[in-house]
Amino acid sequence: MSILGIISVALGALLSDNIVFAHYLGIAPFVSKTESLKSALVTGISITLMTGICTIATSILENLVLVPFDIIYLRSVAYVVVVAMSVTVLSAAFKKYAKRLKDIPLSLPLVFSNSAVLGVCLFAAKSGYNLLEAVFYGIFAGVGFTLSAMLFAAVRERLKYSKVPKFFEGIPIILITAGLISLAFMGFDGMKFI
Repeated sequence: MSILGIISVALGALLSDNIVFAHYLGIAPFVSKTESLKSALVTGISITLMTGICTIATSILENLVLVPFDIIYLRSVAYVVVVAMSVTVLSAAFKKYAKRLKDIPLSLPLVFSNSAVLGVCLFAAKSGYNLLEAVFYGIFAGVGFTLSAMLFAAVRERLKYSKVPKFFEGIPIILITAGLISLAFMGFDGMKFI
């Protein structure tokens, strides 16, 4: 594929095909881990790492096992197993090598068992991306999640100091704000990147 095609895949995953606002995946960490910019950034980086690694693994599995042996009907089950194995390995690596991350507010099970990771892998397979395109899609879908989470965390920090009507306090204003940001991202939907 050409460079423009890869750029199109990356920009699509980042903006118009954003996993949070276009597909509503990854909502649990999006809402619960965006109280501060720091936690939103750490969560976004973790999801970007997971989507990148899992799209590589599932794309290899798709091209070397599922398609050649004509067992595409096992895609969902195989992807769940691959994502679970990746989660187990990366969780162990985080616990062993990331002792300096103790002060960072991160819930590893929430991030790693996220629907966004499996959804990105399935979207990459359904779109028929080759390995390079799938990797770019996975990484930029994670970056799109990070962008969304950082934007939402910034708005939530401003909401802390805003005067909100009593019946909108808490979850209602959070959901209304997420809906308005989603409408803003829908503006990218009609854009053609090539």
